Amino acid sequence: MKTSAPLCLLCLLALCACQKKTPCTPDGNFSLHRYETYLMEADTTQLQTALENALPEFELFLQGADLSDSVNLLRVRYFLEDPVVENAYSCIGKTYGDGKALHRELACLFGRVQTFFPHFKAPEVYTYISYYDFVNRILYHDSILTIALDLYLDNHTEALDEAGIPRYLSRRLNSAHLLPDIARVIGAGLLQPQERVSLLDYIASDGKLVHFITQVLPDADMESILGFSHEEYLWCKAHEKEVWQYIVRQNLLFETDPFQFRYFVNEGPFNPLLPGAPARLSQFIGWRIVERYLKKTEADFSTLLACPPRELLRLSGYKP
Repeated sequence: MKTSAPLCLLCLLALCACQKKTPCTPDGNFSLHRYETYLMEADTTQLQTALENALPEFELFLQGADLSDSVNLLRVRYFLEDPVVENAYSCIGKTYGDGKALHRELACLFGRVQTFFPHFKAPEVYTYISYYDFVNRILYHDSILTIALDLYLDNHTEALDEAGIPRYLSRRLNSAHLLPDIARVIGAGLLQPQERVSLLDYIASDGKLVHFITQVLPDADMESILGFSHEEYLWCKAHEKEVWQYIVRQNLLFETDPFQFRYFVNEGPFNPLLPGAPARLSQFIGWRIVERYLKKTEADFSTLLACPPRELLRLSGYKP
């Protein structure tokens, strides 16, 4: 497969509580800009003109590009005529259609986010084909949200395999995980910054983020929110006590060497320290601690966010 990024994508690299359902007051004060649709439907015989006409709406992708450079135009043409891109575009059409349903879902998500962060304003949303750049598949920066829709398609495993994406990641790259991933990226940008030194710091911050996602996406299942398979989620529920005992007995809770607890916080196919365990268990344990804390203290969301990790654990009385 090709490894070089097409011209039209280069500038993207610069972007770098109660348990009741939160009512949805949709915030539709944003536009959904379908860059992949504009490009793939463009007249390639007049490509320079098409790209110049795209500048007002899609400057995000084209700013600084020399649209009169024949080499640049050729690169874009090769991208648009690539069978991989054409297949991805076809699948995007089948999955997301004209984008109206996606716009409604995002409007509801943004409205719920505003319930917890009144200063939050719905960002302008841009979708595009990334050529399977799974690292940067969703980016959020202030007033802009970008989504690589080619990484949120159903029944697309073969293409993801050809792109070299590990199965433990690619199984989460489908439409069911799109909104949870968006909520995760937005939440990570909005939650109060907290220094993460010990494993407990990671557990606390991950737990708060997962709780936030459950509140802004109350209809999403926990498997999609946590990014676990059904079997992994069942394992976590069945072995919660075992996981916690391992962390405590191995003196990992206040460990500050990230190498020592890497399997609990990093992406990976599994956690080799506990047979059958998935990676990223800090999310599950953190979520369970936060849920226990909220049940015992009836604290509101702002109080939860401000609660230091050790205090969160103490007040939760967490003992699975």
